[in-house]
Amino acid sequence: MNPWWTLRTGSVPYWALFPVRPSLDRLHRYLDGADTYDFMRLGLSCHGVESPGSVSAAEWRDLLGRASVKGAFAGVSPRRYPAGPGTSFEFPRAAAIPQRHLLPEPLSLGEVEAYVGGQCFH
Repeated sequence: MNPWWTLRTGSVPYWALFPVRPSLDRLHRYLDGADTYDFMRLGLSCHGVESPGSVSAAEWRDLLGRASVKGAFAGVSPRRYPAGPGTSFEFPRAAAIPQRHLLPEPLSLGEVEAYVGGQCFH
């Protein structure tokens, strides 16, 4: 949820709208085409009820098994899922990753302009 911390930890966030079948399928397709991740942490929106297209905690756990070292839920109790109103409060603590990288130096305006191909947005 914090782009600076994403840079510091070398994380690759993957955002999905809801924990439903299309989101699970898209994430599997993404992982099929990516290098294997050592660690995966998964936060799910727990809105309290089984709804059409919901994916079970067991299926999300299977996806976490694709991590080469460890995959874990972040702030989600698989036992209580999709219940768990505290999930959004527990996620930041549960998803904590030790800082590993220094932040990059800010880009100059010229570097930003070169990156966007000289097109300025006003």
